[in-house]
Amino acid sequence: AVLPRGLYFEKAHQAISSVFRVCEGINLAKIRSRAKNLCSELDLPVLAREIGKSDKLSLNLFFTTKTHKEGAPFRTIVSERNSWQYELGRFLQDKLKLFPVEDPFRIFNSGEVVNFLKQHPGARFRAFSIDIKDLYYSLPHEGLLACIDECIDSFGAVPFQNTTGISSKGFLELLSLYITSTFVEWNGKTYIQKEGVSIGSSIAPFLSDLLLAKFDRALNVKLGELSVVKTFRYVDDYLLILRCDLETFHSKVMQVLQIFRECLYPLVVTHEMPERNSIRFLDLKISFSENHTCWCYEPRSQKPVLPFSSAHSKLVKRGIVQSCFHNALERSCHHVLEASLLAQSERLEREGYPRTLLISVAEAMHRKRKRLG
Repeated sequence: AVLPRGLYFEKAHQAISSVFRVCEGINLAKIRSRAKNLCSELDLPVLAREIGKSDKLSLNLFFTTKTHKEGAPFRTIVSERNSWQYELGRFLQDKLKLFPVEDPFRIFNSGEVVNFLKQHPGARFRAFSIDIKDLYYSLPHEGLLACIDECIDSFGAVPFQNTTGISSKGFLELLSLYITSTFVEWNGKTYIQKEGVSIGSSIAPFLSDLLLAKFDRALNVKLGELSVVKTFRYVDDYLLILRCDLETFHSKVMQVLQIFRECLYPLVVTHEMPERNSIRFLDLKISFSENHTCWCYEPRSQKPVLPFSSAHSKLVKRGIVQSCFHNALERSCHHVLEASLLAQSERLEREGYPRTLLISVAEAMHRKRKRLG
């Protein structure tokens, strides 16, 4: 659908105003020159040259529609492509990789949650989740710079300079300039992001992981004093598993939330309680009873799989079926395994996948599992 011009600008203005503010009297060419000159002062001629050659003085801004929300509001999307921030971000990213992310909670997929639950059959767990609101938009600049300064100190200032060719002071100056140069241009005006790091930044994931690792280490010490037996974090989502009875669960949650608010300040956290004794985390639905804990592969997203009528090869479509069945098998407990497989079969059939193909893939997977024992 094509939006009327007036409605488009209204939605766009609302989206921009939620994240950016107008920046009056700013000369973007001077900002780029400042970055270039700083690189020259730090004896980084190649980086200075690349920044000077960059086509764009600001970040790229465009919009997508939140179709799942009432009124279909716009979401702002930012990209560093062809900007001088992209060149500086690449340089910083290469150096940030030197720092290990020592985080007791961080995971990369739901498989680690499944492995933990498998190790505790029959355990009477309770759980709830915590979410960091607008993580990238909320990362505190001072906190980030202090965190990276500590990372350099742990690595060693001299080894860092010998490895990177830049002093710790110079690196922090470049990082500070980068995270405060979140300029975009729209409708004849220049805007700057109100807070945090650009969501389109190439180093935002590195910065958030390093800062949250610091917070999580402090959390880990304090949570040990409560009934929390395991904590998982995926980007900005936490899953906390507690061993307590239903009567004390709510009070324990409130205590844990208070600790999170203290340790993660100034980040803002929200939480989600179980509904009908079940909670969702990543692509899992975890259910609790008095006798055991169940888990089932059940992605939150209702996005359909690739339609069978697409022009993709048969091999690709067979791989999609195999992936759906594999996830159901590996990420569902034996109590709900049959229902999980059935749900994936129905999901595939809705997109036109013939039952003969589903049976063929299932039989092949069964033979392989039988052969491997």
